[in-house]
Amino acid sequence: MATGFGPGANPLFPNGGPALDPNSSTTLDASMIWTSAAGKWQLSLIGKNLTDERTRVAYYNFVTPSQLGVESAYSAFYAPPRTVTASVQIRY
Repeated sequence: MATGFGPGANPLFPNGGPALDPNSSTTLDASMIWTSAAGKWQLSLIGKNLTDERTRVAYYNFVTPSQLGVESAYSAFYAPPRTVTASVQIRY
C-alpha cells in the first residue's frame, strides 16, 4: 500500500523519525593485576566506564505499525554505569 511517505516515514514523522544517536562517545576502562613472586596470590582491580558516560549500545526505531504492531516506538539500551570490581585469587 502506497502512503506517499518515504522509507522509515509515517504520518507522525513524514521525513522519518529523529536520529537515535548522532554523536559518538568514548569510554575509559582500566585494570591492575598484582601477582606475588611465588605466584600463589593474585589481586586485581578492574574499572569499567570510569568517566561514567551514558552510552547507547543498541537502539531501534519502529516507525511503521507493521513492526511490533506499535507506531513510532523507539527503544534504546545503555551500557552499564561506572563499575569497579576487585578480586583475590589464591592458588594452592
